[in-house]
Amino acid sequence: VATLNHEKTSIETQAERSFLDVIGGSCQIPVGVFAEIFEDQIQIDALISSLDGKNFIRKKISGHKKNSREIGSSLADKLLLAGGSDILREIGF
Repeated sequence: VATLNHEKTSIETQAERSFLDVIGGSCQIPVGVFAEIFEDQIQIDALISSLDGKNFIRKKISGHKKNSREIGSSLADKLLLAGGSDILREIGF
């Protein structure tokens, strides 16, 4: 299977999944995350939103791609502390 693996996509996906693991993200809650690698850096853009989309917290973070999981988790923590946990609590999550 390793010959089929696309390393860039794998690293980006690891960052996104680590973000979702911390948030508790699923298809049932309004969160979004997108990671993209540029040379040796990964940039992650994410948000937590109210159901109507009027209230949201959005942040970006970047760092070395070898730390993709830690960067994704860190961004989740930052969003939760910036008010994301309040939004999630208001919608019942």
